[in-house]
This record gives sequence, C-alpha cells and structure tokens, in this order.
Amino acid sequence: MTTDKNSFLVAIHDQPDSYSGRWIEVCQERNIPFKIVNGFSKDIIQQLEGVDVILWHWSNREPPALMFARSILAAAEAAGVAVYPNTPTCWHYDDKIAQWFLLNAVEAPTVDTFFFVDKKEAMNWIDNASWPKVFKLKSGSGSRMVRLVENAEKARGLCSQSFRSGFNPTEGLLNDAVLKLSALQTREKLTGFIKKLPKKFKNWRARRKMPREQGYLYFQEFLADNKCDTRITVIGERAFAFRRHVRKNDFRASGSGNIDHDQDSIDIRCVEIAKDVAKKLKVQSIALDFILDEAGDQQIVEISYAFQAEAVHNCPGYWDDEMQWQEGHVWPQDAILEDILRKNGLSI
Repeated sequence: MTTDKNSFLVAIHDQPDSYSGRWIEVCQERNIPFKIVNGFSKDIIQQLEGVDVILWHWSNREPPALMFARSILAAAEAAGVAVYPNTPTCWHYDDKIAQWFLLNAVEAPTVDTFFFVDKKEAMNWIDNASWPKVFKLKSGSGSRMVRLVENAEKARGLCSQSFRSGFNPTEGLLNDAVLKLSALQTREKLTGFIKKLPKKFKNWRARRKMPREQGYLYFQEFLADNKCDTRITVIGERAFAFRRHVRKNDFRASGSGNIDHDQDSIDIRCVEIAKDVAKKLKVQSIALDFILDEAGDQQIVEISYAFQAEAVHNCPGYWDDEMQWQEGHVWPQDAILEDILRKNGLSI
C-alpha cells in the first residue's frame, strides 16, 4: 500500500473539454506527481511504467476515443496500472442495450425495453404492440436519435431501415436547433453555445464517419406525463442529485439544459436505488436517469459513467454512504481523484 504521496505517480490523458484540465490543476495545487500522456501512442503501455494510475475522461463525442479508449485502458489494467474509468465503470458506455442487460442482471428497476435482432420477429411484435413507444439507437447521448413513434406504420418504417441501410449514429447538425436554442435563456449561455460551435461542427463531422447503426431494433415503453427526469450521479460513496425538465413541446429531458438543483424536490428513492446499483456494479462513477411509471415508481432509463461536471458541481451537497446529507459544492473530478488516492492510502 502506497503511503507517500510523492512516490505516487498519476498519468493524465489531456483532452480539451474533459475532466483532465481540473485533474491537472488539482495535482499542481496539491503537489501530486503527474505526467501528461497520449493514450493513443503506440507505446502507451511502456509510457505507463512506474505510473500508479492513468486518468482518461473519454466521451462518445470523440470517435477515436469511443472506438479505442476502453480497450487501451483494459490493456493498462492488464499491465497492473489502476485506471479511471476502469472496465466495470465504462465497458457499457454509449451502449443502451448493454446497459439494459446489465441493469437487469442486478435486478434494477428499468423502463420496459424491447430488443430484436431478427426482422421478422420485430415486425410481428410491432403488429401486436401498443403505441406510442420510444425508438432509440444503442449509441448517442443528449437525446440524440431518440424519437417518439406514434403508431405501427412508423415503427415498421424504422424497422425496415434498421435491417436495410441502417442509421447514421449522428443526427443532422441543426437537428433540434430551435429546441436547444430556446433552452439558452441567458446571453452568457448563448455566447458559450456560439463559442462551442466550431468544436461541435468538428465532432459532428468526425462522428459522421462512425459505422452505421443497423441490424437491430430497440424500443422503450413511453411513460407519459413526466415533466422532468431525475439524474443521480454516484461517485464512490457520494450521491449527487438534480432534476432536468423536459424541453418545450417535447417529451425528452436529456440535453434540455433546464436543470433544477432544488434538493427538496428530489425523490429519495432515486438516491437509494442509485447507490444500490452502483455498489452491485462495483463502478467508480455512474450517472442514472430516472422517470416515473404509471404506478408512481421510479424506473431507470439510461446510465453513463461520464457526465457534465458543472451540473454535478452545482449541486449544493451530496448524500454520503450512510445517507447523511453533506453540505457543500464538490467538483466530481476532485471526488474521483480523491477516491483513487484514498484507495492507495493517500489523501488529496
């Protein structure tokens, strides 16, 4: 067990608009030895000699990382290096079908899901199903490629396309533009959105090169009358919570940007379920999205290892392992690093 912070070496894959900037800042402020690495280097494993942990916040908005990061990190684990995110934390990232099977394996409450890899079977189900249903691709975040399908005719069209030409995993660049712009209620938010447009365009072009989504059909039950969802983010023993209101004239909350941090509005059942699921999955971090079913029970829609850091930081506190409220804002990057150091007998 490492006890001397000066002998503990952190490797950080530095990526703009990721957690890396905060990790570097904290390591500098707290005199934690670190070095910058490029996770895509062919000699990355050799670069990790003498390193105790590699931190790499990768996302589905970076096609190279989406294709290779989890494999490279798994190789680092095999070499004896601790990693964030580790395999239990991220193997299911950006794969809603994998998440559904995983949540079922630990008997977590999930929205009813319908999954097919055979076109004939899918068509038979469509003819006998009740509508509407929510159509999704297994990849994507922020409600990308999520549609409300009102009837069997539209569902058959989606089924035929899925088993024929498939879908590009990225929607049009201007898709939902009006809805997204309507959520930018301040000049500051609008300015920030405009500044990010060049990067958004670059990422959009890159994702257009990703393989098409085809050969399967994935629907979820549509649970009406949900005006918001509840996002619970668990990092180690901490559970942060906020609600996201649905977009105007829409049914989707993810990506709306309309976040409510009023803790008195949080259904504590979501916190308890999220903590239980995180422990069963043995993950370093996880964000879970909940909505209500017709009986008033909380059901999980999706999960993700990664999340918007600022939204978590804006929570006024968190519930600890004993479900006691701890007041104060926390950067999730700090919590992740703190957990890794503590596991090695160190403090941040």
